[in-house]
Amino acid sequence: MKALNEEFLAGNQCFGCGLSNPEGLQIRILRDGERTDRLVGTFSPRVTMGGFPQIVHGGLQYTALDCMAGWCTFILRAQGQKVVPLTKGATLRYLRPVRLGAPLSLVARIVGEGPPLSITSAIVDEAGVTCTEADFEYVMLPQEKFMRAVGLDRMPDTYRRHFGEL
Repeated sequence: MKALNEEFLAGNQCFGCGLSNPEGLQIRILRDGERTDRLVGTFSPRVTMGGFPQIVHGGLQYTALDCMAGWCTFILRAQGQKVVPLTKGATLRYLRPVRLGAPLSLVARIVGEGPPLSITSAIVDEAGVTCTEADFEYVMLPQEKFMRAVGLDRMPDTYRRHFGEL
């Protein structure tokens, strides 16, 4: 099955979800059946992604969960619109260690329409145990305002395809 990040942002260099970034997390993001409030994903942390011995670095866990939340806004609420979803705030809870070397499941679900949009996401291990949870708030910034804020003259082609400009 083709991942959403392969379909909609081919060539994306994001550290978390950019499948074209060989140094990144290489998260694959997928639809959860016909659900319109939730996406799922997979993440296989490499040994170089450790913090404490045999544990996935907490910052990388945050990155994976933030990417999942961002994709929920991008695909489930902003697709085809000229808005860029940006993280406004986050609360993270580390419930148990996330081990290196084993594939992990990721889940993100929209829990409040806002604004801001509220999303909860989680890392689940092979045994089905939730290891890390996060609550996010996202805002939808108009494309032109985003471009001015970051100093872009033009959006990258990967995003222009998503906005239906290519």
